[in-house]
Amino acid sequence: MEKRHYPEKEKRGTSQREFLNELIDAAWQKANELLNNLSIKPKDILKREDFEDEEQYNDYLKEVAKDLEYTKRIEKLIKEKEKDNSDAQASNRLSKIMEAIIVSQAELANWFGDQAMAIVPSRYDDIKNKIDGIIEFPTDEE
Repeated sequence: MEKRHYPEKEKRGTSQREFLNELIDAAWQKANELLNNLSIKPKDILKREDFEDEEQYNDYLKEVAKDLEYTKRIEKLIKEKEKDNSDAQASNRLSKIMEAIIVSQAELANWFGDQAMAIVPSRYDDIKNKIDGIIEFPTDEE
């Protein structure tokens, strides 16, 4: 079993609230790592050979660049909002923790059957389209 990264009770020497914040921070870091590792990377979805010509491929790359710029801009706004509002930061962190739990357990615990595959959307789709997770089911054609 994987060793937990949570602060040990005897080392905390802090209030219960501070200890809880340390636990949430540790869980949030683990959730972020999991979601980042599993998320769809826009530049990896399609390759040059998927396009009929160079112009189509370049148009695709421009769209991806725009999406990445949008994501970067919104993430900056989110961080600024969190900096001034600890409730917003706590809410966002708890949301990420729950996303990671749901995505990982949906597949590991076979919530949707042993053939279903949990997919973490790109950060762009998470922010722009409010998509937190995708469950893909095999079809007869696969």
